[in-house]
Amino acid sequence: MKKIKVFKKIILLFMIIIMTSTITHDSKRNINYVIVDSLDCDYYATYSLGKVYIGNKAYIESVSDKSTINDILIIDSRNSQDPDMQVVSSFEVNDPIIQSEIISIMLNYERNNPSRWERTSRSMKVEWFVHNFLHTVNYKISHTSDVDFNNRDEKRYDIEHQIKSRIKKLINKIND
Repeated sequence: MKKIKVFKKIILLFMIIIMTSTITHDSKRNINYVIVDSLDCDYYATYSLGKVYIGNKAYIESVSDKSTINDILIIDSRNSQDPDMQVVSSFEVNDPIIQSEIISIMLNYERNNPSRWERTSRSMKVEWFVHNFLHTVNYKISHTSDVDFNNRDEKRYDIEHQIKSRIKKLINKIND
């Protein structure tokens, strides 16, 4: 049992180091995408490798047959109880620059179509990294194949927030 706890701590430390270096490295590279502003197109944007389709689940299912391997499909559930945007088969996108392009497109989509959905670029990058890592090690494949960027998870992968909340809980236990 003790070995499992040590292993979990080592994995967490490894993930923190990788996430920090990935986000730092990512901020130094150019991000390119083009928002398509034409009624002739049924996709929302293009990025360096293909098209990005954003829409409700029925729309995404309808375009999935004609999409290519590099196209990105995003299910827009921002009007649900816990506003969400889901990148379908996100585990296939491992390049942090491509992830940043897609995240930028999603944030632009939100700016152009405001809703109650509130996510930051940083939290989305970290969550995507964690999903891909867990998928790679075959952990809950059905849950880690697609990344859901819902409001509830905004602070879930924020290390600073997690440390502060755990310290606060510890202080409350000491004071009780």
